[in-house]
This record gives sequence, C-alpha cells and structure tokens, in this order.
Amino acid sequence: MRGLLLFLMFVFLLSAEISVYASQIEGSSTVRYSISQRDVSNGHLQLVLKKGTTQLMVTDVQNFNGVTSGFFTLAEPGKYRLAALEETTGDYGEAEFDFAPPQPNTPPQEPVNPIIPGVPDYLFWLALIVAVVLVFLLIFGNPLTQTKKK
Repeated sequence: MRGLLLFLMFVFLLSAEISVYASQIEGSSTVRYSISQRDVSNGHLQLVLKKGTTQLMVTDVQNFNGVTSGFFTLAEPGKYRLAALEETTGDYGEAEFDFAPPQPNTPPQEPVNPIIPGVPDYLFWLALIVAVVLVFLLIFGNPLTQTKKK
C-alpha cells in the first residue's frame, strides 16, 4: 500500500509540472513560446523573461486553462530564460534558449574596377589633366609669354 501511494504521488508530481517551450524563429527577431499544464482551469499564469539576472518582461495570463502560446521580439543576442509560474497551484516551469539577431541581407558590393589595373584612379585623372594641358600648349602656344615688340 505504501509503495502504491508513493507511486501515485510521483505520478501526480510529474503531471502537475508546467511544460515551457521557447525558441527563436529562424531568420527573424521573433521568439515563439508555448506553455502547457495539465488539470488547470481558470488559473492565473505569470510569464517572466530574463537575460542573466535582468528581468526584461512580465506577462500575466488570466483564465489560464492549461495551454497558452505567443510571440515576443528581442534585439540583443544572448542566453534568455522564460519562466512560468501558475499562481493558483504554485507550479513552476522554465525554458532556456539562445537568441542571435538575424544578419541584415545586404547585397554584396560589386568590386570597383579601376580604369588601369594597379594604378589608383586619382593618378590616372591627374595624368590625363596634365596631358590635356600639354596638348593645349603645343597647339596654341604658351598664352603667358609676352610677344616681342619691334
């Protein structure tokens, strides 16, 4: 008889525990969570989100009937803990999960093709300006020289 009572107590303790699940939706900043508990009707559930020792969010779920789920958004990477406390029964459960913000989808930058490989663009343009000035001087002569008076 004593063994049967211990077994029944053990089964009751296992069935009364709150099951908490939380994970990041791949490729987004959103976290999905779900909480379930057997044999609860019109309960009061409190959800607490923590990062380390810092409490980030507290949510109350009124009329908890054994199952709830939802979403929340995070921004900072790290290890988070979502805890659930059913206040009418005193049952507790928690889940830990890692969060990494998604990488922005930036298009790859096209490499800049230099005009002459191995020569910086500014040197090319400087050489071109000098060449244009020299051609001008060869064609029209030096406008700064004074003409000789006779």
